[in-house]
Amino acid sequence: MSRLFIVALCAAFMTACASTPNPIAAETRSGTYVTGADLVWSVDDADEQDDNGNYAAGRDDLLARLEAAVETEFAHSPAGSQPVSFSIDIQRYNRVNALTGNIIGGSNMVIADVSVIDENGNVLGVYEDVTGYHASGAGIIGAIAQAAIQPDIVGIMSNSFVADLRRRFDRD
Repeated sequence: MSRLFIVALCAAFMTACASTPNPIAAETRSGTYVTGADLVWSVDDADEQDDNGNYAAGRDDLLARLEAAVETEFAHSPAGSQPVSFSIDIQRYNRVNALTGNIIGGSNMVIADVSVIDENGNVLGVYEDVTGYHASGAGIIGAIAQAAIQPDIVGIMSNSFVADLRRRFDRD
């Protein structure tokens, strides 16, 4: 019974996400080109986490790589004549180690609101809750495997984020 409820809840959530209209009209999007991405760290618990080396190192790495990933993805597309930039306001960030993620459960995740800003500083539209993640959950074997192969968690999160932003940007 609870599985059916969870499946129904997930289906309703995905339907709601899929039906959200693009905040920027197609002709406006196709007439732009992306000049860069600026990141703002608005995470509520950021000050409390500065002593957590895993969190701080992951945050700094994520900021550098997320900006580069977004700029690379949008470097040539769209190819219009109006310059725009992305202002990526990071709202939530979660970082767990392999043992915690696999044994207890958890994921490495970044969630941000992305504003598209024209050359005059006008906000053309906002993509809310753009998400990048790396999930764990294979028990002790998963923890051992992750320790052995050392997956690029920040790279996976950055690529996942860019894929979500691209999907939303291109949506009709």
